[in-house]
Amino acid sequence: MQIAVELADHSNVSLAVQQPVQFTPQRVLGLDLHYWLKITGVDKFPFYRIGKEPPSPIPVFDLGGYRKKIDNCNPDQRKMFSGFYSEGVVWANGERESIDVVIFATGGRCQYISSWTLLCRTLLPAVF
Repeated sequence: MQIAVELADHSNVSLAVQQPVQFTPQRVLGLDLHYWLKITGVDKFPFYRIGKEPPSPIPVFDLGGYRKKIDNCNPDQRKMFSGFYSEGVVWANGERESIDVVIFATGGRCQYISSWTLLCRTLLPAVF
């Protein structure tokens, strides 16, 4: 998210997402959210022991006006692309777009596109 927002000030950037970005305040009742997660134990709760996964998607802290930039479509959010072609990506709606680079940043989960499985196991995180 942060990478996309910062690059969008200098280039045409699309943020490919599975679900729209959700924001959360960093301060709750005057204290940093990490404080509350620590004292409640949520940050170390072993969800796997009860057969659950941690809540997802994980919200983004709005540290530098990210929400305003996303709301202004700079960068634009688009449903995750479904594949590549020789000059770029094919978006979920079938539109083809020429691109220069794809950056898989933290949180990137390539299992959504089955043909990337081997590539993801060996290269992520990576820049293509």
